[in-house]
Amino acid sequence: MKKTYKFDFESGDYVLENGIPIELSGIDSLKMWIEKTIRTQLGRYKLYKGKSYGTNIEDLVIGHTYKVDFAYSEIKRELEKSLLQHEDIHEMSSFDIDY
Repeated sequence: MKKTYKFDFESGDYVLENGIPIELSGIDSLKMWIEKTIRTQLGRYKLYKGKSYGTNIEDLVIGHTYKVDFAYSEIKRELEKSLLQHEDIHEMSSFDIDY
């Protein structure tokens, strides 16, 4: 499993300890990768240009009046497409979305 760095989404910055970013590994690394992927709008940032990193959820919920069932199924599809790219995620099940 790949390592990643702890990110504080409220402050918008990496968490430091003695001036050094805190490195995560194992399940904590995977959880951080999942949250970062879900929170990153696909195609928005130059950093990820040419990569399929992030999800395309905002287009489904902001400024549109899609029926709830359609929006749920599309959000689920987008999340699965994004998250199944990780080498350690092989399937998704027991999936729920709260409105």
